[in-house]
Amino acid sequence: MDSKDWLGDQQMSQVVKGYFNNPDFSASLDGSISLWNIYNLMKEANKNSYIDRFISRAKEIDNIEAHIAGRGVAPSTYFK
Repeated sequence: MDSKDWLGDQQMSQVVKGYFNNPDFSASLDGSISLWNIYNLMKEANKNSYIDRFISRAKEIDNIEAHIAGRGVAPSTYFK
């Protein structure tokens, strides 16, 4: 496995927070946690990073559309 496929620092931080605080997948009172719950914590952290990227891309698209509209070209006709 290549290191670029691993979770990043921010994602691992979310996994650690989830270990303590996630209402669905956190560790038991004795500190034990199942591999299934660890998997789900990692999956949630990965999913959240994609959502963050999507939001930033959506903002970029809004900026592009505003720029095009400012030039007198309607975005709906430009992006066909």
